Amino acid sequence: MAGNNIGPIGAKSLVSALQNNTTITKLDLDGNDFGSEGAGSLASALSINSAIKTLYLNVNNIGDEGVKMLATAFEQNFTIKTIYLSHNDIGDEGADRLAKAFEKNFTITSLFLSHNTISDKGASSFVDALKKIRLSPFSIYVIMMIFQIVFKVTLRVGPYMAKKRGELGLMMFLITAKKIT
Repeated sequence: MAGNNIGPIGAKSLVSALQNNTTITKLDLDGNDFGSEGAGSLASALSINSAIKTLYLNVNNIGDEGVKMLATAFEQNFTIKTIYLSHNDIGDEGADRLAKAFEKNFTITSLFLSHNTISDKGASSFVDALKKIRLSPFSIYVIMMIFQIVFKVTLRVGPYMAKKRGELGLMMFLITAKKIT
């Protein structure tokens, strides 16, 4: 369903189908411009869906408000493993809310957040969340997978940016986690 520009009304119409879905495991809604309103509709369905494992939500203008609603759904959905949220104008508030969701949900193994507006403050939220989690070697591996894209995005900005607290903390965590495993 990618690229169909379904908008918020189309996202809302998908809710009942997704709530009752038991067979679709990969949902690609990239490029549908449903915004935060559509993200809220999808969040209500995702909170009870137990089949979707991979979720593509790139380029939908979700923003911080939309990702906050999705984060609430991710706290309740232990089936989703991979989430694509690139190009959605997600900033530090959204990153902070996602970080809090990952304190409660360890089934998500990959999160793609490239081309958003997350600064070192948002990266710090993820680092702070990691400090609250009791880490087993498996959890460290999962978290490394979650933060892989965030790590790449911060490095693309330039090496001088690594001096900021959040990015430096994230890099130090990744280096330490690799040494532990």
